[in-house]
Amino acid sequence: MLSAALLFTLALGVNAECRTWCNRYTSGRSQCSTCEPHEACAPWCNAFTCGSSFCSECETCAVVETHDHCSAWCNSYTCGGWFFVDYCSGCAFCSPPPEDPCACVPTDLEYGVISGVSTLMDPTYGDFCQPNDMTTETCQPGGNSEGDDWCSDNWCYVNPETCDKPTYLSSYFPGANLWFSYKACDAAFMGNGWVGECECTGNGGLPGTGGNTNAPNYGGSVTGTTTRGCNAWDGEEDYCQAGGTYFTGNPPAAADWCEDAWCYVDPTRCDVQAYHSEFLPGSSLHFSYKTCDRAGFTSNTFIAGTTPSNVPPLPAVP
Repeated sequence: MLSAALLFTLALGVNAECRTWCNRYTSGRSQCSTCEPHEACAPWCNAFTCGSSFCSECETCAVVETHDHCSAWCNSYTCGGWFFVDYCSGCAFCSPPPEDPCACVPTDLEYGVISGVSTLMDPTYGDFCQPNDMTTETCQPGGNSEGDDWCSDNWCYVNPETCDKPTYLSSYFPGANLWFSYKACDAAFMGNGWVGECECTGNGGLPGTGGNTNAPNYGGSVTGTTTRGCNAWDGEEDYCQAGGTYFTGNPPAAADWCEDAWCYVDPTRCDVQAYHSEFLPGSSLHFSYKTCDRAGFTSNTFIAGTTPSNVPPLPAVP
């Protein structure tokens, strides 16, 4: 007499083990050698296992959406290893977007100093891209800065060590080493009455010439004293160091302009003197010393007698 199990198998017309036990993990066993892939569909193939070749002919797998299981199953353990690697590759969790180097950095400081007065700040002041200064009394009706252009500009605090856009040291929280950026929140920002109408733009990734060895950063890609980009860039180059072309005299010394901070700017949006770059001939880059030291810079021998790109020239060096 045939066993009930065998009768069941014959009734199904397939190997019973194929439907109850054989799957992606066990298909190599001898017991599964006669199994057809589709025989595993109903009991085993689903959103988690459809990536297996053993489930390739399943109707279920033809319509399953990989994102359906992302939140339920894919995590730091299953995203990049073992046999589920392919099935989780489409999940956002497993392929997060790169971190924004200029992401807003929230603070927990409550009191700032505005016009010399300790002031309770809005709880979210500087935490997000928004017109943060509109939350202060100075920008509100009747305030000292009512109507100033910078009151309505979006900005937030950022990490100056990672942000590749112009950043400025906050004066409202002295000693806190907080840096903020308008351009991190508005790519089209080019200046205002608070930071001046002459932001450092960077060199646009153009290669330098004339002995320039710092092309990736040259002219405005690192943190300066108060703004992103201002630096004594020429002083870092060989031509301004001992033995260099511009390290001369008796006793030998670097040219006066080697120690002056500057950065590349947009001369059409700059309210101080800017000059066409000689290191990047054929480019539209212009630089400015004055935007990096508005109070102290007068002139140097590099630009003396040179006509600015935008405004009246500075006086010649005495």
